Amino acid sequence: MMIQELTPDMVEPVEAPTSVPNEFERLVEELEQGPSSFGLDKVDALSSAALAFSSSSDAGKTTEMWKLSYRIWNACVDISNRKELTTAEKEKNAKLRNIAADVLLAAGESSAVHSSLLKIAMFFQRTGCLWIQLNRFETAEACLAKATELCTKAKDVIKDDDPAIQHELTVLSFDVHVARAKASWEVNQTALASNILGRALLLLPQLPEKAVDLADMYLQFGKAVLNASSGSEGAVNATSYFEKAFEICSDGIVSLQFEGKMACKKAMADLRDRTLRYLAGAHVQCGRYEDALKCTSILKSGFPLHPSVPFLELKALSALGKHDAAEEELSKLTDGDTAKVDIVGAAIEIITASGSSSSVPAAKTAFFNTLNKFPSCGKFSRQFLTILVQQGASRLACVEAAIEVGQDHRVVASLLSKTKSLGVLVHDDSSDQHSVHALFWNCGSEQFSRKNYTMSVKLFETSLLYLEDDRQEQRAKALRVICLCHMGLLQYDRASECIQLAEEIDPCIASVFLKIMSKCKAEGQDTSGTFFQLLMFDVKGRQKDCKGQQEIIERCRAMPGFKAEHFFQMGLHSARDCADSTVASAAFSAGLHMMMTSKSPDYRVVAAMYRKLISLADIQTKDGVQVYDLYMEAHQLLIGLPAESYPRDELHWLISTAWNRAPILARFRRFEEAEKWMKLAMKLAERAPSMESSRLMMSDAVAEVELMKNQESNPMEE
Repeated sequence: MMIQELTPDMVEPVEAPTSVPNEFERLVEELEQGPSSFGLDKVDALSSAALAFSSSSDAGKTTEMWKLSYRIWNACVDISNRKELTTAEKEKNAKLRNIAADVLLAAGESSAVHSSLLKIAMFFQRTGCLWIQLNRFETAEACLAKATELCTKAKDVIKDDDPAIQHELTVLSFDVHVARAKASWEVNQTALASNILGRALLLLPQLPEKAVDLADMYLQFGKAVLNASSGSEGAVNATSYFEKAFEICSDGIVSLQFEGKMACKKAMADLRDRTLRYLAGAHVQCGRYEDALKCTSILKSGFPLHPSVPFLELKALSALGKHDAAEEELSKLTDGDTAKVDIVGAAIEIITASGSSSSVPAAKTAFFNTLNKFPSCGKFSRQFLTILVQQGASRLACVEAAIEVGQDHRVVASLLSKTKSLGVLVHDDSSDQHSVHALFWNCGSEQFSRKNYTMSVKLFETSLLYLEDDRQEQRAKALRVICLCHMGLLQYDRASECIQLAEEIDPCIASVFLKIMSKCKAEGQDTSGTFFQLLMFDVKGRQKDCKGQQEIIERCRAMPGFKAEHFFQMGLHSARDCADSTVASAAFSAGLHMMMTSKSPDYRVVAAMYRKLISLADIQTKDGVQVYDLYMEAHQLLIGLPAESYPRDELHWLISTAWNRAPILARFRRFEEAEKWMKLAMKLAERAPSMESSRLMMSDAVAEVELMKNQESNPMEE
């Protein structure tokens, strides 16, 4: 607001000053002419010049200082009105206004200005409010403290017979108190802030139209206390501020109506209702549920009903054990059109947690009512399903409700709508769709560990609804786990269907296991236990759980009906897919032991297992000792076998691979090891009649290696 300069008729005739404030006035003129180029350095220079002039002894300087102060203030108003200021420009503007106020304070009262003390106080009050807007609360508090002192001094000076000036002083004092309370609160002087608000409250009977400002400040203080502490102690402290705000609003509505000032009545009523909602929330937080219900009963008489009102009443009723009434409030909350999704979600969580027999149906009804209004809100669907599943840890009814909700086409659509509408597949492990898939899968795994296979099947099948279309390997894995559940329920036909479907999606060892199972079943054998273990082995492999696979192998050694062929297929599967080759070695070793202890070993399978074990040992060891031991085992086996019992091609493979290791070792002058392998190959060749003609050549080669070995150990001998 522009402030008019002193008019000539208001100025007392004074003797012309002996010196003119040249520097001070020059800077003021520069500010008026080019405010955009008036930098912070010039602001500091202006402050110094003002201080120097105020300390001078020039006659008539008081009037001159008032004029220059007004010119600074009006220049600041011009700057603010021309354009939107940046934060830095606003701070510079506030500093200039502060200088104008300080100049007036230094000049003191002027007989040329009516109520000059009020004018000075007004400068400090408005400057303090600007500092508050800039969050410079300490500077603001200093300005407003000066304004308070000036108002107190003015009260003693102003005559009682001037009601207009008295009213102006009362209004200014009130505004100063409210603004100073805000600044003091922000610098953590909460006791002082409360005390200052109390001073403003004493002035309220004279200024009923100011009730909104004061009540709002009490409300802001209460909210600050409530937000600063999540415990009941903070809520108790906050209620005192809320109650004072409510009292001011209630009294204000009556006084405004009585005085005919209806323009402020609606604003006052709105503020009262808002205060009551916070008061009800504070009562709930500190456990005063009956008091909270008193607040909500008043609020329910108004229109329109704020959505937080039924929520707060629901929370209080639920805490008091009045579940039927709480569920009725939930219904009211979702029937309206103003409730936000997050409020409904919080209300549903409270009702579900209450544990009453009708809580889950009531929560489902409220959920679908809200989902119909917000059909694409996947976050809300995920939140509700999470609530049900978490409650399901102790209540299976909640899990069953989660399955029913999760399979509903509206819920599926709300969670898949984003990826479908985009027309592309974007894998986001933090998405609501992925979260719901993981939610059902993990819950299904928990029920599986409890051997509740019926519930597990439903949960796993529901999780598949939220699996991306291109994650076929994961889908196949899920189908195999579902197959395990059907096996546990002795539902073999359903288990076969799952495996066949998994095989169509992602071919793997499952098809081999299925063929083995079919063959054994045709022979009249009970294959359920065997197939269950084989499938578990496959699942563990896909989970990269090599330790779990080895435990299954050890368990299967003693299982009736488990055959060497099963171990052989397990070994083949592990050798191909598992990063840890020890699993495959364990499977082949178990199969080899089982085959060799049987009444009629199949030596073609035995030979294949030896070949696989040797290949794996080559990978696992660097010194070749384990590999050599396997060749020696094969040789010991051959000694006790009739001729031609061991497959000829496999025997030739043993001989050739053992012999071919020697040249490599000899090249590195490891003649002793080379000789050992060559002699082993010769022993193996003795079991192969077709290699009789080659044994003489092999003997000559061994003799040559022995000679090189001797020369290496005795270099001086010729």
